[in-house]
Amino acid sequence: MASGSGGGGGDWHVALPAAALWAERAGELATGSAERAGALRRPAIALRMAARRAASALLAAGSGRPVGHRLARDRHPKTPSRAF
Repeated sequence: MASGSGGGGGDWHVALPAAALWAERAGELATGSAERAGALRRPAIALRMAARRAASALLAAGSGRPVGHRLARDRHPKTPSRAF
């Protein structure tokens, strides 16, 4: 199996992003059904953000970057990286 540092072999560079997308989609489906069922909005948002963080961690692990790298801009909507 290939390491996260860019070695050859294996399809981890395809499998990890796919797993991340499925994790995020599962979170969206779960929170969407919870919102439609009339659940409180805050827990649904928290669940969606947890799924997004899990997906980001999977992507970061596959790319060799630090795990928190992709999450920095998602911590607050008005961070400098989002102020275009």
